[in-house]
Amino acid sequence: VFLRLHTSFAAALAQHPTYYPHSTTPHGLTSSSFAPQLLALYQRHQDSVRRPRECWGVRTDLMERLAEVFDLQVERFSNTFNASGILPIAYSFPSRVGLDPDHHSSLSPDWAFGSEFDAFSVSWAAAFGFVNPEYTGSGIADACTRMGEAVREGTARGLPVRNVAIFPNTDPERLRRHITAAGGRYCVTFPPGSFSFRSLGSLFGLQSVAPSPFSAPSIQSLFRSAENAETATLSARNDATVRKIEFHRIMSAH
Repeated sequence: VFLRLHTSFAAALAQHPTYYPHSTTPHGLTSSSFAPQLLALYQRHQDSVRRPRECWGVRTDLMERLAEVFDLQVERFSNTFNASGILPIAYSFPSRVGLDPDHHSSLSPDWAFGSEFDAFSVSWAAAFGFVNPEYTGSGIADACTRMGEAVREGTARGLPVRNVAIFPNTDPERLRRHITAAGGRYCVTFPPGSFSFRSLGSLFGLQSVAPSPFSAPSIQSLFRSAENAETATLSARNDATVRKIEFHRIMSAH
């Protein structure tokens, strides 16, 4: 994880040696800034570290399969520490302490480690995305609402839109309402204890690094526009079917 963070930091340093992105304020970032910026990153997200039930990361092997099957490009909800590193773009979700992405503050350094900030600030119809929101009532509802908006935008503009989400099925009726209202559909249902996440706290010695099977069922859902569904060729449909069968086979081992 820290090797990935250091690599991302070096890339940001090379790309923005004098200025913050989207700002003309000098940030004074140098190679010796890695340690203090890493500390600032931890300080901004330490509230999330203390909330392990709501800050689960997706295992790298699963993200590799999802990216291959669904051609994903964006990890819409993550934490800069436990982002998978598989997708080229990742958004770091704000910590609950309420710090804003103020580029003038040393406590908002996510960009320096390769993360964008606040997935809700951009359209979800612009790239195929993976959605793993905070597992709270509002977190799941807001994510489904935004995916529904992306589906409608893509259909209206003739754009292919695809967002894949994983939710805990702790409240089946409410989750089904959220998913169906947003135009999503169920792809895979993982039985209780068969699906494990990566705990954010395990990166800091606060929890075990062993797999943590989710005690409730987990649901993988797909939200896509009409353009995405209708423009596939027959061979592409067949290929997608083969990949879906392979995905089921792989996940049956987890």
